[in-house]
Amino acid sequence: MLYNVWRVKVWLILLTFSVSGIALAGNTLEVNTLPIGSFHNCNYRNANGLPIIQDKIPVSDTGVIKPSFNIAPLKRIEIPQITIDNSVEGEPIWTLEDPPPNSMLVLVNSATMGDITVLNGKVAAFDLITGLCRGVEDFFWGKVPLEVFFNCLEEEGLNYYYKVWDSDTDIIYDVAEIGTYLCNANIIVNLSLIPPCSDVEINNWPLSQEDVCFGNELIIDFSGVVVLNAETTEWVVTPPEAGIMNGLFFELDAGYIGPVDITLNAIAFEPCLDATGSLSFTVNPLPVVTCPDDYAVCADSDPFELTGATPEGGEYSGNGVTGGSFSPINAGIGPHTITYTYTDLISTCKDSCSFSITVIEIPPEVVCPNDTTICSDTILSLNGGTPPNGIYFGLGVVPNGGSDYHFDPSLTGSGTFNIGYTFPGGSICNDTCYFDITVAPAPSINISPNDTTICEGEVMDFTGLVIADNYSQLQWFVISGGGGFDDDTLFEPIYFPSPIDYMIGCIELGVAASPIYPCTISSEDFMTLCFQMLPDVDAGNDTLICTGETYITNPNVSNSDGPYFWTTSGDGTFNGPTNLITEYTPGINDKTNGVVTLTLTAEPIEPCTVSVSDDMTLTIQALPTVDAGVDQTICEDG
Repeated sequence: MLYNVWRVKVWLILLTFSVSGIALAGNTLEVNTLPIGSFHNCNYRNANGLPIIQDKIPVSDTGVIKPSFNIAPLKRIEIPQITIDNSVEGEPIWTLEDPPPNSMLVLVNSATMGDITVLNGKVAAFDLITGLCRGVEDFFWGKVPLEVFFNCLEEEGLNYYYKVWDSDTDIIYDVAEIGTYLCNANIIVNLSLIPPCSDVEINNWPLSQEDVCFGNELIIDFSGVVVLNAETTEWVVTPPEAGIMNGLFFELDAGYIGPVDITLNAIAFEPCLDATGSLSFTVNPLPVVTCPDDYAVCADSDPFELTGATPEGGEYSGNGVTGGSFSPINAGIGPHTITYTYTDLISTCKDSCSFSITVIEIPPEVVCPNDTTICSDTILSLNGGTPPNGIYFGLGVVPNGGSDYHFDPSLTGSGTFNIGYTFPGGSICNDTCYFDITVAPAPSINISPNDTTICEGEVMDFTGLVIADNYSQLQWFVISGGGGFDDDTLFEPIYFPSPIDYMIGCIELGVAASPIYPCTISSEDFMTLCFQMLPDVDAGNDTLICTGETYITNPNVSNSDGPYFWTTSGDGTFNGPTNLITEYTPGINDKTNGVVTLTLTAEPIEPCTVSVSDDMTLTIQALPTVDAGVDQTICEDG
């Protein structure tokens, strides 16, 4: 890319002149006027053809500036005619010709050269304040920014500052006393001019540079580029870390990724057009490519599609690879390096990675022992696999050391379990076989609870108290005792105690569950059966008392912890009817009847629920009746 740049040079001219005036009430500060002469086409002139300013400078009777006032013509200053002698080599020699009267002379020498601008040997004239004029050679200068200072020096002097920049006007003032002042006008003019020169040209600039990929070596040759009319040239690489200019050759930094801009700045002799050449391109990153981990396959494996590399859409290559598939047979025994290459669809940059596939030779065939069934209570020694000294593995397999293994059903429970056998050698292609071990559950039998007490006269019913599984039949038996079962092969039989059992107090019963093949050991369980006897109550012997006497009970009770209750068939009372030994007082009816039945009831001990009673007869003997006869009187003598 090529382009030119306008550059403008600014010269500063300081013109200074002094005027004398009297600042009186109602008067204005004037300076000498200057005829227009041969200068023309200047803006801001009054009706008399004199240059004017947009805001005039008044002096009031109090010395205070007011915003409106009369026209005040200002002095016109003309830049002297200057000629340039170009006959001498080196810098031009400027000479001042006859200056007009009342003009401010501006001396020009080598030190101040450039303060006055010349075009084709002619000097343009301008009016102070007006801002826009044409020179005698009709050369257009454009708007001239001006700054005018009126500095009236006196004790506590009066200062005016008048500034014109394009069409904007500012006034800054101070208050002073009325008086006579010597004023100096300082005029600063900023001029701009484009002198004749030749613009810079850059030829044979490269049209473009294609984007490159990271890691590619790149050198761009700019030796064919031709730069004309330039004062200086500068090569700029953006960003700086992208590379360096080695003379007229750009060398790309091998570690850089991103946009690159190479710029040639050709600087013209002032104030002509500069030129710039720019060449841009991008260093694109390589795609991030990853391969799967190394792995191994067996020599007799079928061809398979290669996967696992990212991003997807790349190409696999290497020994044994055809159309994205790997053939172990075609590759042969041993390791093989597989390369995966991926090309980015946008940047077209590509990168690759590699991984290894090892083809392993097939070992001798391995044969397993036959399937077998064992009981859950049997430890099985594992053998029979060929070649011998192989490795057994699977649930329930326990190594004994070396090549000796056994199967422990307690680790598996019942069921069928797949056991593997392989021949050692460290290869994934070791031939492996499998066989089944079926674990048949051993019989189980359980009586719950194991200790039970029943009441005298009751039977032992096992309904709901037996849990049994995996048995062929049951057999009940009495270990101690004299009772018997209604059927000793039933799952839940009934046991009938005998008097001998009551005498023993507690007996032991058992049951055996016969196994199912291949189990050979029966399962047994036992229980203790105890008996609680009913209360044995003896209210006491029948007793005879005399009328008027009370009866003290004398009972005998066993197999009861109470409570106890005395009752009577008569109308007598017990002083403690819940006590075994208590006092009974016969009632009137008891005495009349002469006999009464006393009953003692005793409550049983659990689990018995039936209370037991016993009676005794209490006879109440009436006292003898004596009749001595009728009273008589007899003589003393007879």
